Amino acid sequence: LTWGAQFANAIAARTTKPVWLHLMIDAPTAFLDRLSLPDNTCISFHAETNDDINLLIEKIQTKSWLPSITLNPETPVEVIT
Repeated sequence: LTWGAQFANAIAARTTKPVWLHLMIDAPTAFLDRLSLPDNTCISFHAETNDDINLLIEKIQTKSWLPSITLNPETPVEVIT
């Protein structure tokens, strides 16, 4: 982790701007419970995650956040179709 949940939570608590969090971690599902972010926060995660993508999307949406999938340059787009 570059900064971690505590840092992301602190930024979100002190801004009125939309928050976009890019998770570059292997297992983001468990990490989500450590976040206290406003509604409509965009949560990006990599398609190469070890987590189930559909369950991860559902968990993000239950928190009223917006899911976003990112791809590494060498990953074919077909992995998310």
